[in-house]
Amino acid sequence: MHTHNTHSHTCLACLTPLVEEKHLCDDCLHATPTQRRRAFEKTKHKIAFFYIVLFATLFYQSHEKLHNNLQTASFGYENLFFEPLIDEPSKLYGIDISHYQGQVKWDKINTINDSMPISFVFMRATVGKDNEDTEFKKNWEEAGKIGMIKGAYHYYRPYEHPHAQAHNFIKHVKLQKGDFPPILDIESKSKKKSMKVLKSELKKWLHIVERHYKVKPIIYTSASYYKSYLKDDFKEYTFWLANYNNVTQPVKDENWLFWQYSCTGRISGIQGDVDLNIFNGTRNDFEYYIIK
Repeated sequence: MHTHNTHSHTCLACLTPLVEEKHLCDDCLHATPTQRRRAFEKTKHKIAFFYIVLFATLFYQSHEKLHNNLQTASFGYENLFFEPLIDEPSKLYGIDISHYQGQVKWDKINTINDSMPISFVFMRATVGKDNEDTEFKKNWEEAGKIGMIKGAYHYYRPYEHPHAQAHNFIKHVKLQKGDFPPILDIESKSKKKSMKVLKSELKKWLHIVERHYKVKPIIYTSASYYKSYLKDDFKEYTFWLANYNNVTQPVKDENWLFWQYSCTGRISGIQGDVDLNIFNGTRNDFEYYIIK
């Protein structure tokens, strides 16, 4: 049977359903231009509101679906940062901090995400040729008071002289028995120097610092930077590597000592996110790398 939809048309100004095939309802047809314009503005607002609600609904549904899929996947969202490692209680975990974490309440420092004990802490000591992290002295002293095994690192600036940077670190960092070896943090390339020159200057920093402390430094960098620039030319050094991807280790080979696997950890006594690290070895291995 043929049916006729009596509401197949709507007023172009106010969206009122129309029975007859015409463009405007009687009210809008006989309205003044100003009244018709106001009706049209209201219509635009109705349409805009409709699409906002529609978009928000679709976004929420897609977000929920994605979240549920990631939760149920074999390597889900939660695993991306914590689960593969936190479920290994035999491993040793630590954190690294700088002035970006603000004032640390060291008497509350205990566990990572309220589960894994904190065994060590790295902290930024110096930056470039003449800067000291504003929280370093206090953090270094307070961490020592609670018996935390600690390490200090220097953030290297490729455009500054390696000798000046090495002496800046030496000036501010007094290492002793029970501390980690000095650490060089290199994360960027130079815009003016070739990578060959930068590598040479990194080795100068490492040699100066090693000669002073009489222990070979550790190098911190990202997994990608390590594979692209450092892997073949710094084989005599051990590495602390950053890789936040969904992997079981930062690089496929075994030349890494520490893995910074997350930047979203939560620690009592520290506001905001904290970098999380795991040591690649047993507790006996861990003791081997501490300054004697």
